[in-house]
Amino acid sequence: MTGCVKDLLFLWEMNESHLLGNFDDRDVANVTSVRHGNSFRLHNQAVLLLSQVCGRKANQKIIPYRPDIGELAIRRETIVNLSFVLPHNNLNNMKRVSSRLELLCFLITFIEFGVPIAIAVEMALNGIIVGVVLMLCLSFSVAALTVLRLFTSSIIANRDAIARDVQEASPTLDIHVIARHWNDTHLDVVCGYTSHLHALTNIQMVVDRFPLLRWVSRFIAVILVIQAAILASLLGTKDNSWIALLWMAIYLYMLIPPYLLKHYSPDSLYQKHSAELIKIQPIHFFGRKAALLFISMLPVTPRADVDRWAWMDVFMPDNDRRRRWRAHVEAQNIVTGKSTYCSLGKQLSVEDEKNGLIAKTAVEQASAACNHPEILKYLLAYSSRLGKK
Repeated sequence: MTGCVKDLLFLWEMNESHLLGNFDDRDVANVTSVRHGNSFRLHNQAVLLLSQVCGRKANQKIIPYRPDIGELAIRRETIVNLSFVLPHNNLNNMKRVSSRLELLCFLITFIEFGVPIAIAVEMALNGIIVGVVLMLCLSFSVAALTVLRLFTSSIIANRDAIARDVQEASPTLDIHVIARHWNDTHLDVVCGYTSHLHALTNIQMVVDRFPLLRWVSRFIAVILVIQAAILASLLGTKDNSWIALLWMAIYLYMLIPPYLLKHYSPDSLYQKHSAELIKIQPIHFFGRKAALLFISMLPVTPRADVDRWAWMDVFMPDNDRRRRWRAHVEAQNIVTGKSTYCSLGKQLSVEDEKNGLIAKTAVEQASAACNHPEILKYLLAYSSRLGKK
């Protein structure tokens, strides 16, 4: 019961930033922009978690490079979750797939609403008032959630700028690196138009008809209090204990539509904004510098007034040690001074032993990742879609 108090207050004092941002302000992730070189707190964290842009887990990983025994002593395993946000070329087909899933969820929801009412009528005829109230609470909860699903939606910022980028032949590209903290070994990397990425990570998404959302949330909070009181009264009773089990069975059935949407259409929220989310399996690096170097080799539109290594400052202080490592890397012409486009399909030279073991291993791993068939396939597809109307 003590755990429900916080959730009750959250529903009663509904806040847009908490709804689409983060339920707990103490665990907000951080973002750094490769193009702009700045860092900021992550907005819309709940949206990115739901779409599995952040916190993605997979049983299988892409391991593009395995160091030898001598290199294992300096390894620091880092996982990179790479995603691409692009305008959808075949939005009609995307909507058809989503519509079929939504129709299935609607049918399940209709059963969720009708079955408790039918059971409540049967209980009313038998004089089981407690069961009637409990079943009606379930039906009213379904009705309230359906109202929110039908009459409210999210609104993304930068819509005009996104539309302009879609029409441009050479749109401005950016990369956002998301981490819970700057010493984290799990990095979520998102590539796409700079206007789109900032709308997702740096500008709060809002909900239209927010007063309706607030009052429906308070209505749901009242229903939850009534349910909690009735379920507590059933504890220890023998005659009506089956009512609680019946309520639990229907409640578990109500979790089916959210499960289907989360696992079979996790990026459905982006469809409203005519966007497509492409995700690849987590990439496993045996060195933190190798992961950062790989990120710097992804497609991005550089700014003349921003140092192309400035985004790394939060991960590696800009000191003499970092500058020496940078000199070793740049000496191999991995990333040119004018562009940070990945050298797709090109093997990189690592024969210069003067670069040191750390720089050499980082270069080998980043090069192997860029040329790994599974990763290369997505990078080539992403490059072919750049600026495509």
